[in-house]
Amino acid sequence: MAELARREQDERRKTRELTAQLVNELEEDRKLAQEFAERQNKNPDPQEAQAEKERARKRADAIKQSRDGIAAAEKARGAVVRDLTKRFPEYQALVNPKPPTLDQAGALLDRGEALVSIFPTPAGTFVWVAGGNPGPSFHFSPLTQSELKALVAKLRTTLDQGDRPAPGSVPFDAATSHRLYTELVAPLAPRLAGVRSLIFAVNGDLAQVPLGVLVTEAPVDLAHPAWLVRSAAVSQVSTVAAFAALRQAKRRTAPATAFAGFGDPAYKRGAAPASAGAVRAMVKPTTTTTREGAWSDADYAELPPLPETRDEILAIARALGADPARDTFLGAQASRQTVLATDLSTRRVVAFATHGLKPGDLPGLSRPALALAAPKEAGDSPLLVLDDVMAMKLNADWVVLSACNTASDDGRAEEALSGLARGFFFAGARSVLVTHWAVETRSAQELVTRTFAGIARDSSRTRAEALRQAQLELIDGKSNPAYRHPFFWAPYALAGDPAR
Repeated sequence: MAELARREQDERRKTRELTAQLVNELEEDRKLAQEFAERQNKNPDPQEAQAEKERARKRADAIKQSRDGIAAAEKARGAVVRDLTKRFPEYQALVNPKPPTLDQAGALLDRGEALVSIFPTPAGTFVWVAGGNPGPSFHFSPLTQSELKALVAKLRTTLDQGDRPAPGSVPFDAATSHRLYTELVAPLAPRLAGVRSLIFAVNGDLAQVPLGVLVTEAPVDLAHPAWLVRSAAVSQVSTVAAFAALRQAKRRTAPATAFAGFGDPAYKRGAAPASAGAVRAMVKPTTTTTREGAWSDADYAELPPLPETRDEILAIARALGADPARDTFLGAQASRQTVLATDLSTRRVVAFATHGLKPGDLPGLSRPALALAAPKEAGDSPLLVLDDVMAMKLNADWVVLSACNTASDDGRAEEALSGLARGFFFAGARSVLVTHWAVETRSAQELVTRTFAGIARDSSRTRAEALRQAQLELIDGKSNPAYRHPFFWAPYALAGDPAR
């Protein structure tokens, strides 16, 4: 099943790449044909005309080859999907379930919850609400798919700042955030008044934004915007159908053990402890090869160590009453081999605090992965990938991916959830804490540990509410005034079922 799921993702990625290539080829063909026509109008040249025919033929061949490649990739993907559906219907029901009606979705909600589904199209954006107060449950915004894409890209430039010298130094674009709220959510605000938990079903471009950063009032005070997260806990799912599949899934007997945590991996064998302060991503390739697994032990050893993730994992263990000696795996123990050898089916919370790698972060890496400790044997892989996750058997309330870019296949959220994150759902997780950009490691530690400390203080808190309270503590400057910027408090998003 893992092999089929990976092949399906590979074919989908191939289709995207070939489509982008085709668009460039068509534009280049149009441009060259226009330039040739202009030259011929000014100075007809039969010899150049003959040469242009040959050049145009070659361009047409290349365009046809790209079109054929797209068709072949789509055909191959279709065959894989049919095979998956036939052999593993439960997996397909999770990643591509049949959509429920609005009433059916509403029947799955608890008191105080509302489900908001946002569906952009070239003509405008459709918004539906299930749950909440009596009143209209539908809104149509004239905001088109392309306009939404542009607004999201503009907003992301003030959020995704991990490669800048001083993350958070670029002012947040509160005006664009407020416009998104005004266009998409505000018309249904009476329906959502008093709702404590907002579950957004979003995909595509809008999935690149953790929606707690939407600003609910005109941004008069740019220093203290009226964040949506102040009004309600916010979580996200890829589709309403995916939410229904998660909430309707049979819950097994509660796990006997509170926690298993993996952190501060030793990327280099025998490495000395390092100082804190790295960003949990931004790894640059050292070669130009694209062959899978082309990186070496030397490449991997260049990953900046993250010693504060040890403190993060230990703090979660303390908050949950876990035994650090039994339930935490640090340094050389935080390895792929340890993960696969540990029975995680009894753990209520499973956490990984490490680097999140996206395709290209290591030479030849074509899949998202979690970077774990360097293996004892040189031939073994240190990366936890989709195939590994599919082999797990979990019964976890949530999986914490305290790393970078774990919300999407390539770090740009073209998919609402990466195959890696979706794999954890199929393995048995009810929710996954993911990140939308390269997190700064100190603030990440603060946010995650405060989330679990809040649960320790009040066991009645839902997962979404615990995350919300931790975010508000950072927004209010209770840790570090610099962390008020959403670069620090907003990258984490709760995907899946926020309450159960």
